[in-house]
Amino acid sequence: MELDGAATLECSRSLLHHQRMSRYYFGGELFSLKHLLGNVALAQAVNRVSNGKYEAVLPQDVEVTNKRGKAIRDVDILTLLSCDLALFHFDGTELDSGSVAEFMLAKFADIPTVLLRTDFRKAGDSPHDPWNLMLCDYPRTEKVILNGMDVYSAARSTVTGSDDDITQKATAQFVLDGVASRVVESFDKVVSTPPRLPSHLREPVKEWLSLMPNFIMDSREAFGIDSKEPWHCSLPRRQVRFEMSKAQKLVNSAKAVLQRRQQNHLNDQKALAEIRNLIDRTEDGGSGTASEQVKLAKKTMQQHKENALDDQQAIRELSRIFAGPTVARQS
Repeated sequence: MELDGAATLECSRSLLHHQRMSRYYFGGELFSLKHLLGNVALAQAVNRVSNGKYEAVLPQDVEVTNKRGKAIRDVDILTLLSCDLALFHFDGTELDSGSVAEFMLAKFADIPTVLLRTDFRKAGDSPHDPWNLMLCDYPRTEKVILNGMDVYSAARSTVTGSDDDITQKATAQFVLDGVASRVVESFDKVVSTPPRLPSHLREPVKEWLSLMPNFIMDSREAFGIDSKEPWHCSLPRRQVRFEMSKAQKLVNSAKAVLQRRQQNHLNDQKALAEIRNLIDRTEDGGSGTASEQVKLAKKTMQQHKENALDDQQAIRELSRIFAGPTVARQS
């Protein structure tokens, strides 16, 4: 397959000028310099070919490697959910498991997605895609599947020169621009498809996605956020626009307090005091599971205040309320 990088680049620049910039999450392997530098090079090429229309958010630039795994995972998920669309490398005989997990999260959130594969090897059991059939045929998903060796060989024969160093650089640039052009074409196509998620389900799904990953409160440390700031504030150099409801933030905070108490970092009295402080700062209102949990927690704290429940009873009731989706109070 021929990739006329220079011609497509010039065409893309003229057609996409003045259009709104969209941020995309660029997921893939991050285990070696060839992955890290390759991601940067392709991200720059996509930005250049699209005339700045598409800007990459690279997980390697927001992850904090000195934090524990769950905090890193939380950063990646929140970054993904904050983006307008996503691009995933689907190379290898076995796909990177982290990229697969992120792709499925993107589909749950109805995020327009492009899958890129330049690995010429076959993998998986799908009759039409070179990966597992469980990853096929999702809506708002485009594929760019290229034979990397063929693309490189074609570029190498196109670029001529007596200086090997200059020729190699020109070949690399030609390949990058060609692949980037295909990615940009797929971005343009996938963002034009209507949302699959009905409008009346968007808020409930958003609330569920803010609850399902079980974000930990100390993820703020991985974000470089002051401990007094809301946990969903800005990532370093990137603005996260996927925010939880006030009720959901209280639920997550209360869960973190109860977890610290379970780990003997807090006694019952201090745990109850922290939860009471959280509840006092949260206004009533809203609908959904988190709001119902907050209402039940307020009733429990009022009973505790009136001495109808002792410390241990109140802790048990709060633990039950915040344990999961079943929040109806037992008589």
